[in-house]
Amino acid sequence: MRRFDVVLDCAGLGGAGAGAARLSASFGVYVTLTSPLLRRADALGLAPGAAAAAADLLRENLSAAAPAAPACLPRVRWAFFAPRADDIELLRQLAEQGKFGVSVERAWGWREGAAAYERRRPGPRAREAAARLQPALAAQGT
Repeated sequence: MRRFDVVLDCAGLGGAGAGAARLSASFGVYVTLTSPLLRRADALGLAPGAAAAAADLLRENLSAAAPAAPACLPRVRWAFFAPRADDIELLRQLAEQGKFGVSVERAWGWREGAAAYERRRPGPRAREAAARLQPALAAQGT
């Protein structure tokens, strides 16, 4: 089983993806960019929505618990992300310098988007997906 210090979910699996990720990898912290906080607050109101989101976070932490050590829960966290070219460039530079490693199983082409989406759905076989877009090719529809 692969060991990661941090798993960053950019595929939209949400905290529920931590349980599926636990089946194929060991990790210390699972950070998802898909938080139900705003969605719950919009649907239920501020206080009830925040309470429902807190319950979601607790449930996600419990579902991601390692079976061998249920008392030692991994930390599932939510993060909010606004894409900025400078920040993405900084991440690229840090990865090139070996400050952290990036593990992508497969980069999917533009026309394979539906297959990539199916593969990243929550569940025991969930995987990360990365779309490979090249401006010249994407403009031509390939």
